Amino acid sequence: MKRAHRLSAILVLTTVGSFLTGCAQVHSGSVQRADGYDANTVNPALFDTGNYPTKPRAPIGTAGSVNVGRLVEAHRVAENTLLPFQADPTLNHADLPWVIATNRALADYLGNDAIATAVDSHNLIAGFQTRAKDNDDNTQTTKELSNTVVIFGSATDAAAAPTAITASDPPIDSYTKSPYPTTAITIPRHPESRAWAYQARRTDTSSWQIVEAFTARGPYLLAQQAKAQSPAAAADLIAATLDQQGPLIDGFTPTPPDQLASIPLDPSGLEARILLPANRDRTVENGVYGPHGALAFYSRPDEMQRRFTEAGVDLYGHEQSSVLRTRDAKAAGTLLNFTAMNYQRAGYEVTAVVNGLPGARCLRQREAYPGASRTIHCLAQADRYVIDVHAPQETNAKQMVAAQYLLLMST
Repeated sequence: MKRAHRLSAILVLTTVGSFLTGCAQVHSGSVQRADGYDANTVNPALFDTGNYPTKPRAPIGTAGSVNVGRLVEAHRVAENTLLPFQADPTLNHADLPWVIATNRALADYLGNDAIATAVDSHNLIAGFQTRAKDNDDNTQTTKELSNTVVIFGSATDAAAAPTAITASDPPIDSYTKSPYPTTAITIPRHPESRAWAYQARRTDTSSWQIVEAFTARGPYLLAQQAKAQSPAAAADLIAATLDQQGPLIDGFTPTPPDQLASIPLDPSGLEARILLPANRDRTVENGVYGPHGALAFYSRPDEMQRRFTEAGVDLYGHEQSSVLRTRDAKAAGTLLNFTAMNYQRAGYEVTAVVNGLPGARCLRQREAYPGASRTIHCLAQADRYVIDVHAPQETNAKQMVAAQYLLLMST
């Protein structure tokens, strides 16, 4: 699922501004419908927004620090990071993407502690990683792929990274607590890549054949890990990834390292109009993405790519709310209907209505076991935007979707 909410079966920057809160007042007493009342028309007077903000924040400005700029740069490069299904259409069961802004994060997400030290002197800026496998059932999975794009301070820094990594210790076997025995391997069509292969225990009776490759291209490091039934199959998967990832990253323009603190935080204005999670719940993945980067947050990106193209999606806000900006209101309505259908297909049940917002739909997660918590998702359309919010309690979800509607529609 998304880290907080990711569509389609697993559905679900450092703080950039404070809330300007606006609270709807709810009065007790009898209610009478005004003349000309239309149940199919949005009526903000009926909204209950609780304590959620309803007015956009002031313009957010620039990063202000290099560390915040790194996060924005990672979000930007997501737009030029190949998704696994684009290398192999069977890899259409995606895992969460990861933002990389430190040497330690790169080592963690590549599964090798030694990498942090190996790249320590090479001026890592930021990166983005996508992951997927060919089956949601781990016992039936036959291949997996992670694809990572890392920006370095210069082409010289990036060129040194593959050699430094492959000269360091291999990953550690969690069973023996010793480095895996590795052998050098060639990636088809990519002699510029440095790669190693090793076998890792999968179960008591089976093993993965793993190939990891590291390729410098301009100021970028392209890193892949492929798991398959043979080293050759894993190497072929990496070759197919590099065939597309190289040209794709060539279209990216990195921010000069000395300008990271001046990078705009909200060039689209969407970040100022979206509900933010509490500071304690924020992750480095929170932010605004383009349509390609947005696909990384969906469990079935192959299906969503077609839907995004049809709807003309050009922005995705990944915060407490999930907000997609489409071509026009008609496209937003179609995408909203698909989203609701997708939740129902995943076992969600239609539940509450939202007062004053007739087009909104709220759906409750199926109970996994007696007494289990059941997440509520509320969906709505605000002109060309599709809103998706979630909460454990129905009241909160309804308040959030109403507040998010007002945030987007405020002038």
